[in-house]
Amino acid sequence: MRKRLIALSFYIVYWMVFFIFARLFLIILQFHNSFHYSFGELLATFVHGSKLDVSTTGYYLLVPLLFAIPGIYFNGNWYRFFLRWYTYLMLVFSAIIVVSDASLYSYWGFRMDYTPMLYLKTPGEALASVA
Repeated sequence: MRKRLIALSFYIVYWMVFFIFARLFLIILQFHNSFHYSFGELLATFVHGSKLDVSTTGYYLLVPLLFAIPGIYFNGNWYRFFLRWYTYLMLVFSAIIVVSDASLYSYWGFRMDYTPMLYLKTPGEALASVA
């Protein structure tokens, strides 16, 4: 049980570090926009964004924790296998969002939110607006 709690702690730290690097990636990629802000303001984005990072990490941990409960009673490496592939899936999903968000910021002027979902209602209009 103690090993699982230690592993869970490392998993939480893993995702928090991922989100810190994602924010740093955006700042570096958008350096021409970030240059206008002071170092303190850029540092404040990490502090204020940590709330969202903790929340997202919590959502990402929901499935592994639900699968860890029956893992207490069953032996084998199935949980390790599951966690590895779940992490790969979430890592690819998160990386796609981070890269697309950082890339689209140049064109839109704001971070990605629910706005792209509004275009899914009318895909023809969305394709017509692409240059």
